[in-house]
Amino acid sequence: MLGTRGRWILAMAAMWLGSAGIAAAAGLAWDNAGEGAYGDGWQTGDAGGSGWGGAWNLNTSVVPPDGNVAGHFVGTSQNNGNGDGNVDVSGASWGLYANSGYMSYATRPFAGTLGIGQSVILDMDNGYVEAGGQFGFTLTAYGDIGSTERFSFYFLGGSNNYFTGTGQMYWITQTDTGVPFTSAGLQVAFTLTGAQAYSVAITPAGGSTTTLNGSFLIDATNFDHIELYNFNAGGASANDGFFNSIQVVPEPGTTALALAGLAGLLAFRRRRA
Repeated sequence: MLGTRGRWILAMAAMWLGSAGIAAAAGLAWDNAGEGAYGDGWQTGDAGGSGWGGAWNLNTSVVPPDGNVAGHFVGTSQNNGNGDGNVDVSGASWGLYANSGYMSYATRPFAGTLGIGQSVILDMDNGYVEAGGQFGFTLTAYGDIGSTERFSFYFLGGSNNYFTGTGQMYWITQTDTGVPFTSAGLQVAFTLTGAQAYSVAITPAGGSTTTLNGSFLIDATNFDHIELYNFNAGGASANDGFFNSIQVVPEPGTTALALAGLAGLLAFRRRRA
């Protein structure tokens, strides 16, 4: 969880990267549900954190919208599933609910496209997921999802473990991660390791990290959005799903250089003071 000092350092590093002209592709970005932008809930147009290419866009598959079957909210993730853990920041997470065959989803653009060596890291806390339902997130070229590669991480109702999915809109390769269901929350770190390769590190709360490597059929260097979604997980509060603490991290060498430069600048200013 980022404290006030951590958020300040990330914001300063993002500005330093931009001014230095060395930002790797999408650049440094972060957000969490404890930000002031979400004090009145979670709506389209909310833009907490720093370093993104735009604000959140929230939608459901219900036409016209019906808050009884799909929607979004800010609340604690402590009470879903077994009530055995949470991914909250200051008592808050982004929540999505969906039932009766409907879907809720939330998208946000990166400030550019994800480059090789960059990572997207986030916390996820699914509740129970009814058979055939699905809860997770997708990385994609959001404006062209039908003809480009995409990556998904999700739990599929009726299964035992989490899955990754790669492919295009109507052709998906599904891979069992071997990481079993938990409603206590987990962290997922996706890294684009090559134009057609990736790794994903999955760390359940209180558990060990499982790292998997995979490949894409075509280049995946055009990922420019993240989409969080809940498809028909169920209508009870135990079926609500949550996300939090999203980061887009430049490749390690670039981040280290940026933070080292920032630290040097601050040290210089202290000496001058």
